[in-house]
Amino acid sequence: MTMFATIRNNYEFYKKQYFRGDDIYCPFCSGFYKATKYKLTREMSSLCPVCGSTIEERTILLFLQAKTELLSGELKVLAVTEPGNTAEYFTNYPNADVKVYTETGDFTIRDNTLKNKYPSDNFDIIVCNYILEKLPDYIPVLAELKRILKAEGVMILQANVNAHKEKTDEFPLTSYRDRFMMYGIAGNHRRFGKDYADLLRSKGLNVTRLRFSEGFEMLPEMSFNKDETIYLAHKTDKPSLSDNMDELEEQMREQRSNEK
Repeated sequence: MTMFATIRNNYEFYKKQYFRGDDIYCPFCSGFYKATKYKLTREMSSLCPVCGSTIEERTILLFLQAKTELLSGELKVLAVTEPGNTAEYFTNYPNADVKVYTETGDFTIRDNTLKNKYPSDNFDIIVCNYILEKLPDYIPVLAELKRILKAEGVMILQANVNAHKEKTDEFPLTSYRDRFMMYGIAGNHRRFGKDYADLLRSKGLNVTRLRFSEGFEMLPEMSFNKDETIYLAHKTDKPSLSDNMDELEEQMREQRSNEK
């Protein structure tokens, strides 16, 4: 081990010790840590103080690791994701390809760089997190992901979904600056609504919606988003995981009624 590697390892060790706490469990760091506070508002930050993972990244990784056992065995995985902990995690995962989304990266705004890159029926799992809303035209990308997914494979297609909107809002402006001025979301070309699952189904995919319902009660609240809906897309009509959204929504309705 080189001197710089030793220094880095020592730094990471003492950093984890310094931030030991009970606010956040980070599956990327495999530890429990205290949350830091924003300097101006003094509100608690949901970022991991050690690796900087977001609550969205932790939610997906916890789901993959502990809820579905999707990552068990020797599987071929494709991750299309923004720079960050998810990309780094899958870079070190055996039999995984990682396409990093940026304006100039492996997977860009301007073109579909996956096209014809992989043979059909190639991947067991495809993870595509918060990318479809950033593309000017997401439909060709979705078709390509479907083509390279194995017949019994699974796609995780996370998106920013507005649960209060029935229909998806399209942001037609092409200028980054104009989108920011008009919508306040410069990087997105759309905000999906409740019709997100139906849009996926319209492209020939079967969709399973899952939400954390049990098994994570021991984890601190800021570790993951318990209200996050996980969207799983399949080619077959017999997914290995059953949709639990209707049951959970009924439970929430009953809880709200009891509270009233």
